[in-house]
Amino acid sequence: MKAASIRLSALNLITALLAVAVYSGCSPDPETAGIDGHPLAGGNWRLVEAPGLDIPESARTPELRFGDEPGHLSGSAGVNRLTGPYTMAGGQMSFGQLATTRMAGPPEAMEFESAYLESLRSVDAWRMRGEHLELIRDGTVVAVFERVPDNDD
Repeated sequence: MKAASIRLSALNLITALLAVAVYSGCSPDPETAGIDGHPLAGGNWRLVEAPGLDIPESARTPELRFGDEPGHLSGSAGVNRLTGPYTMAGGQMSFGQLATTRMAGPPEAMEFESAYLESLRSVDAWRMRGEHLELIRDGTVVAVFERVPDNDD
């Protein structure tokens, strides 16, 4: 009876080790996968281009942060902070109702922020092009971001 128990324990250990080996061999590359396999998580994404929109000097450069909680993003829109839900499935993406703080800023910064938020609401897809994240509406790029590493990296 004791020998059967030892064999069963050894078999369980081998099974567990094989499962770990298979899982780790199939896991995504941490450099490209972000956090928990999410390709956009793990740092802020800073806006570098928004066709048709110029960031006024009076506004901060917008940033997005994906994945602190799955399906949730936070960031800044130029003047105000933003937070809200998003969904991703393959190359598809959409943003839910984005909430912002209600700080006032210079008129040109507020105008930019309003247009930027509207462009986010229209997004229906995303893709990575080199090191850049592109947000897309109807096949047209509406915003391009670059990853900004966390300060403790």
